[in-house]
Amino acid sequence: FEARVNVVVENFETNEKLNTEQLFWDENKSMIFSDKFVKITKHNEDGNDDVRYGENGFEADPNFSSYVIKGGGGVYHSKDNS
Repeated sequence: FEARVNVVVENFETNEKLNTEQLFWDENKSMIFSDKFVKITKHNEDGNDDVRYGENGFEADPNFSSYVIKGGGGVYHSKDNS
């Protein structure tokens, strides 16, 4: 299976959303993946979003509950407890 152009995958349990331009699902390997740029946004309860980028794509289980970002970086927010 291949999805193209403005692909969005959401995990409602973890409040994460994936955006990419191309996504593959390999039934035999039981994984979803992309070699294109990906953006994964995690919506936090405090209203700040953590954003991870994968310049070279990612690999994930079919439920998008566990993944590896390739060539990644991101912006993370931490709660100030001072």
